[in-house]
This record gives sequence, C-alpha cells and structure tokens, in this order.
Amino acid sequence: MKFIKKIKIIFIITALMTIANQGFSGQVSITGRVTKANNNTITIETIQAETIPEGSRVDLFFEISEGNSIEIGQWKVSGRGKGVIFAMPVDMIGPPQKGMTAKISYSDKKAPVITSSTPSNKVVMDTSKENPYPEIVPVIRGKEPKGKLLGIPFPEKSAKKYATEGDRYYFKKNYKMALKEYEQCARMGDAGCQKMLGHFYNKGFGVEKDFNRAREFYEESARQNNSNAIYNLGVMYANGNGVKKDMTKAHELFLQSANLGYPEAQFNLAVLYYNGMAVKKDKSIALKWFKKAADENVPKALYVVGQCHEFGFGTPKNMSKAKEYYKKAAELGDKDAIKKLSAQ
Repeated sequence: MKFIKKIKIIFIITALMTIANQGFSGQVSITGRVTKANNNTITIETIQAETIPEGSRVDLFFEISEGNSIEIGQWKVSGRGKGVIFAMPVDMIGPPQKGMTAKISYSDKKAPVITSSTPSNKVVMDTSKENPYPEIVPVIRGKEPKGKLLGIPFPEKSAKKYATEGDRYYFKKNYKMALKEYEQCARMGDAGCQKMLGHFYNKGFGVEKDFNRAREFYEESARQNNSNAIYNLGVMYANGNGVKKDMTKAHELFLQSANLGYPEAQFNLAVLYYNGMAVKKDKSIALKWFKKAADENVPKALYVVGQCHEFGFGTPKNMSKAKEYYKKAAELGDKDAIKKLSAQ
C-alpha cells in the first residue's frame, strides 16, 4: 500500500508540474540559448528540442545587465537538429546575437503561431552601419537629499521598466523620450542605461553632441565592467574624441573589453597587432584575435581571417580554409568577400 501511495504522489506531482508548464490554455513555454546567429537564421540550444513543432513562436531577449533585458523581436521555428532548433525572423526589432535568451511558445494542440499584424510599426535596425547595439554609458553623482535624487522625486518605476521604455523609444528613433527614460534608469545605477546615455552624447541623439559628457557616462558604466562601454572608451582614445589621442590607452581598453568577449573590441585589438600600433607588430597574435571576432560572426573579421589563410599572414597558406571564411563572410553581407568569391 505504501508503494502504491508513493506512486500516486509522484503521479500527482508530475501532473501538477505539467500543468504549471503548459497552463490551463494548453500553451507550452520553454527557454533556450542562442548558439549561432545571423539575420536570416538562428540556432537555439534547448533540451526539449525534439518536442517543439515547426512554426512555434520564438521571442528573443538581449540581457543588457543583471535582471534587465531588451526584446529583440519575434522569430518562428523552421526546423530542428540534435538538441537544437532553428528559427527564421517574423518581426525583427534588432539583430540576433549569440548568447541571447530565447523563449519558445507553442500550443500542445498545435495552434498556429500568433504573429504581429503591424510589423511595419517597428524599426528594423540597419546592421550595415556601425554596431547595431550602439556603444553606450552615465554618472552616479553620490548621495542626494532624502526623498529626491538631483532635485527630482525618486522614480516610480523599476530600472528595468525605465530601460524597456527607453529601448522602445530608441528603436522608434524618438530620442528625446528615450533620453528621459534612460536618465531615470541611469540614476538608479543601471550600467546598460549609463552606456546608452554615453552613446546619446557621443552621437548627438536628442541632445547636443558632447564628447566630454559621453566619456563621463561611458566611464561610469565601464566601472561596472560593461564591455560595450569599455570598448567605446577605447574608440574615443583611438580617435581623440573628448580626450587626448592615446593608442596605448586604446589598446589597454580594447584588450579589457576583448577579454570580456566583446567582438568589435577583439577585431580592433587584432588590427593594432597586425599594424603594430601601440604594440609590437605580431601577425600571429593578430590572427588569434581576428579568429575570436570571426567566431562571433563579425563579417569583416571572417573576411580578414580568410585573407590570412590565403596569403599566409600569421599562419601557413591554406586556400581551402580561406574559401570557408570568405563564404561565411559573404553570407553575412561582406562586400569584399562577395567580390573575392565572384572573381574566383
């Protein structure tokens, strides 16, 4: 009898867990992690890949700081492999990236995926121009009088909600409203919003361009180890924007950001070693960093690694490998790679 009761208890617990996962409407919600990405297809690793039907809805989220995320848009499952699913875009707000969180939803009754009826209302980011995730940062200004922060009443929303609203306005290019939301979020110490404010002052979005102010915001975010902000500071020192041009300082910042896994910093660091700028010229080290950026699908890095293999820069010549990198770069839209392949 005890054995039978034990089985019944296990059955009830299992049933409750199933209900909690599916809900009363029969909707199933599963999370996964993006392992490969471009603007046409993403690969998502999830332990329940085999059970997810094609056409299932996929919502992507980009973590900008602990507990805060940006909704990147909606995709749908187009196929599956061993332990992974593949998805294609339906309503893309921003570009997908490796490491993003994916929420997969579908009905156990195989209901059709709900898609947006007005995708044109959202701005699709132009990934052909600069980094689609603008480099950005702000300033914590110390203790304030009780009940107020910089003379402004304490915020009514959480930092995450301010950041989410700021992102929505930003993608619609309503920079003045985005700025207000990011300012509140930044005052609450959010590194992502601080970085965004740095970007606004760096580019003149909704405010007059001010490199000194941008640097202050980037530095505040960088103190919280924000890799994007650290990279942006490196760019400022490399170009002499708001600071005295200092390639040694730029190298230091690019290296710090690169070690945190930021692809554009890895690419710039490789360029410094390849050309011997602020460091001793070393094509082997340059190739190492180019490859790291290429692994993150930076199109120009893929093309350059192909060049290294074709001409033997930092590695033995290998035309077969060169063509592999050229092909990947071309698939991501790199014009030099496309030209190279068409000439062969």
